Amino acid sequence: MTSTSVRRPLASGVAVAAVMLILGCSPSPPPPSGETPSQSSVITPTVAPSSPTAHQSSATAATGAASERQAPPRPTAPPATTAGSLGADDLPAELPGGFRAAERPPAEEERLPNGSWVFQTPAGQAAWEAMPRCDRNDGRDWPAARFALGGTYLDAQGRPGNALVIEFSDAAAAREYATAYRAVLASCPRTGGMPAAERVAEGEHWYAGRRSYGTDDWSEVVADRGTRVWLAIWNDRAGTEDAALTALARRLAGV
Repeated sequence: MTSTSVRRPLASGVAVAAVMLILGCSPSPPPPSGETPSQSSVITPTVAPSSPTAHQSSATAATGAASERQAPPRPTAPPATTAGSLGADDLPAELPGGFRAAERPPAEEERLPNGSWVFQTPAGQAAWEAMPRCDRNDGRDWPAARFALGGTYLDAQGRPGNALVIEFSDAAAAREYATAYRAVLASCPRTGGMPAAERVAEGEHWYAGRRSYGTDDWSEVVADRGTRVWLAIWNDRAGTEDAALTALARRLAGV
């Protein structure tokens, strides 16, 4: 397979295909500037293929710009429904606004259906892809992730949601990644950008906000607790109530 950028979007309301992100493709990640996210599964947070791997992106030393990564090989078997000690119980069964756990077919053949709404995804790739493409994302090597499990959601209108839980080697690494993720989000333009991000509320270990891609509006949360980081984003045009958004972020953070 030729070398290509694999920063795929978490999901979108344009063409259902199951993040996290992912954001399927994880909480998974926002697209390059000017593109509308496609409906893949991870955000991040949810990304693609099978076995967990350490994050190995390299920054361009002279410019600090994110370099392209080698696309993972196409999977030959469905992904597992667990990743290390991570399982379905480690992701929320529902997201605010009527989004429930539901299997969605992968959009870009980045994984094979496994009969479940959760799927193991390469940890390093998932963590790298989930990072928003805004000014503070300079392509650096984020802390190496050990395991990642993605989940997909749908509401009654068929709109997608994605979640990703990432396991790190220790709490310091998880905290560093979550802090970097939130710093990148804070550097996204408030309006007129792709993506545009807006903070609703935040605490020491959690963040609740909204993101938009043109006419597509999303609600999202980021949380870290112990050795784990949670990313969730869902295509909620009506707008999840601030209280419900904040409650999910706090619950995932254990506060």
